[in-house]
Amino acid sequence: MKIGFLYGGQGSQREGMGLDFYQQIEEAGQIYDSFPYADFIKEVSFEYEMKRLSETQYAQPALVAYQVMLTQLLENQGIHPEGYCGLSIGEYSALYGAGVIRPKDAIEIAKFRGEVMDKDAKAVDTAMLAVLHKNESEVLALLEEERVADRIFISNINSSQQIVLGGESEDIERLAQSLKAKKIRAIKLKTEAAFHTKFMSEASEKLGDFLQRIDFQIPQSDLYLNLTGRLYEGEDFRQTFTKQVKETVRLADDLNHMIQDGYDCFIEIAPSSVFEKLLGKIAPHVKVYPVTTVDDYKKVVEELNGK
Repeated sequence: MKIGFLYGGQGSQREGMGLDFYQQIEEAGQIYDSFPYADFIKEVSFEYEMKRLSETQYAQPALVAYQVMLTQLLENQGIHPEGYCGLSIGEYSALYGAGVIRPKDAIEIAKFRGEVMDKDAKAVDTAMLAVLHKNESEVLALLEEERVADRIFISNINSSQQIVLGGESEDIERLAQSLKAKKIRAIKLKTEAAFHTKFMSEASEKLGDFLQRIDFQIPQSDLYLNLTGRLYEGEDFRQTFTKQVKETVRLADDLNHMIQDGYDCFIEIAPSSVFEKLLGKIAPHVKVYPVTTVDDYKKVVEELNGK
């Protein structure tokens, strides 16, 4: 069995995330209390209603706090993965898991990143659209055909048949109507902005400056990067994560490479499951354990028992 830890991105947050761990597992409470901005993190995670929690400035630090906490719990139970991969903000939890940054760094980066992305999100009225049953090259051809390739960009490649686009809201709406007329299935997403596109350029620049203060270490385990869609091969972390916020997330490539590299058991660390469904389509033979509650955590520990 080859185990990989997967960390969900923004959109996987939920009300009360982590509260059951804080109340029922003493070690989890100690971890939450040890975080920078601990009171802020706990208030956001445990008390905010969904609409407010889903704001980028709040969702990102809350998600990383939840993921760092659970990573520590699982590894203290003897469950040590051979590789890590996160989706967007979840990549910072993967960096922590792989030994690249400290828990303190992960929380501080997530809080800053959430704040600057939130500002960019509110600066321009943008939206996102998921195009289904089309691969990357087909979607790029569609954008050229619609003459919007200079205004609408690929944000996420979640699978070979699910491509997420980002652009100004009016352009996205016109494209959605055009695709509907062509009987191409597309779904508008409930997101604050066109993340991982040029609309995050200012946030990217500010994040790049912030990352200069972080002491990045060499990964101690396999680490798969969103920007490249493959295993880490010595890339400069500051440059990689400065670009990551405004360029395409190649999640499908990451997951496919992990499966090709022999990973057959995944523990998904997020308040709500995203990877389980994706992996069910990409590789139905692999085992996926979503850990969204204390009961999920206890089940994983019992079944794997550190093996």
